[in-house]
Amino acid sequence: MLENLFYIVGLVVILTILNLISKFKSIYSVREWEQKYKKVVGKIPLRSDYRTKTEYNLSRKIGILYLFEISWIVIGILTYNWYLFLGLIVFSFILGMILKPFRYTFVFKILSLIFLIIRLILYTYLVINHFHLHIDTYEVILQHFNSL
Repeated sequence: MLENLFYIVGLVVILTILNLISKFKSIYSVREWEQKYKKVVGKIPLRSDYRTKTEYNLSRKIGILYLFEISWIVIGILTYNWYLFLGLIVFSFILGMILKPFRYTFVFKILSLIFLIIRLILYTYLVINHFHLHIDTYEVILQHFNSL
């Protein structure tokens, strides 16, 4: 029952990822502006510092969506698919460390979008697998590595 509820919340996370992908260009623009503002002024921009009210609202909305997604991932570590959630967290940190020097370049933009799509595919697989497929992903991964 609780596991079903967890994966129903996963459907909401999938919708938030779709929202992030659909607004990627404007989100990227706002995040880049915030980073430049922090670099020049030395502090986090206030509500009055944003160029438009829409940008401020988008920034706050994205922060809440990321917090919601991170909470879902952390709780996901307690599920049967813990290895996928933990792998996603580790991969996110490694990718973040590698891409830090390339922040807000064309390479960073493309790789960020690809990572969003990978997360969307992974979350969709997890939800569909829970409700319909019932594939033991851990066994499939082990069989794949044992066959190498």
